[in-house]
Amino acid sequence: MGAASWRAWSVQVVVDEDREIYANWGLGVSTTWHLLNPWTEVARQKLGKQEGIWGREVDPSGNRWVVGGSWATDEMGTIKWGAASKSADEIPDLVEACKSVGVATVA
Repeated sequence: MGAASWRAWSVQVVVDEDREIYANWGLGVSTTWHLLNPWTEVARQKLGKQEGIWGREVDPSGNRWVVGGSWATDEMGTIKWGAASKSADEIPDLVEACKSVGVATVA
């Protein structure tokens, strides 16, 4: 990646041990179906067979049952892209996230 294809970002990290912010964004505890549906199980098997990644221990501060999600916001904090994951195997399109806030991506 060339120097012209990136820029510095001002990032604020928020530690939310009680997960109140997660809840405000719709990221509560998932259902069994969200985590263990047939499509997620197929994706898990594929990841294990192709990448050798099977189960990983969850950090004590984490919770595998919390719904994931991805968002992109502009400089003013307005959400331009994103949502809570529909299932545990959903991979967000981060290229689209970058485009939504005017950040060039490398092909």
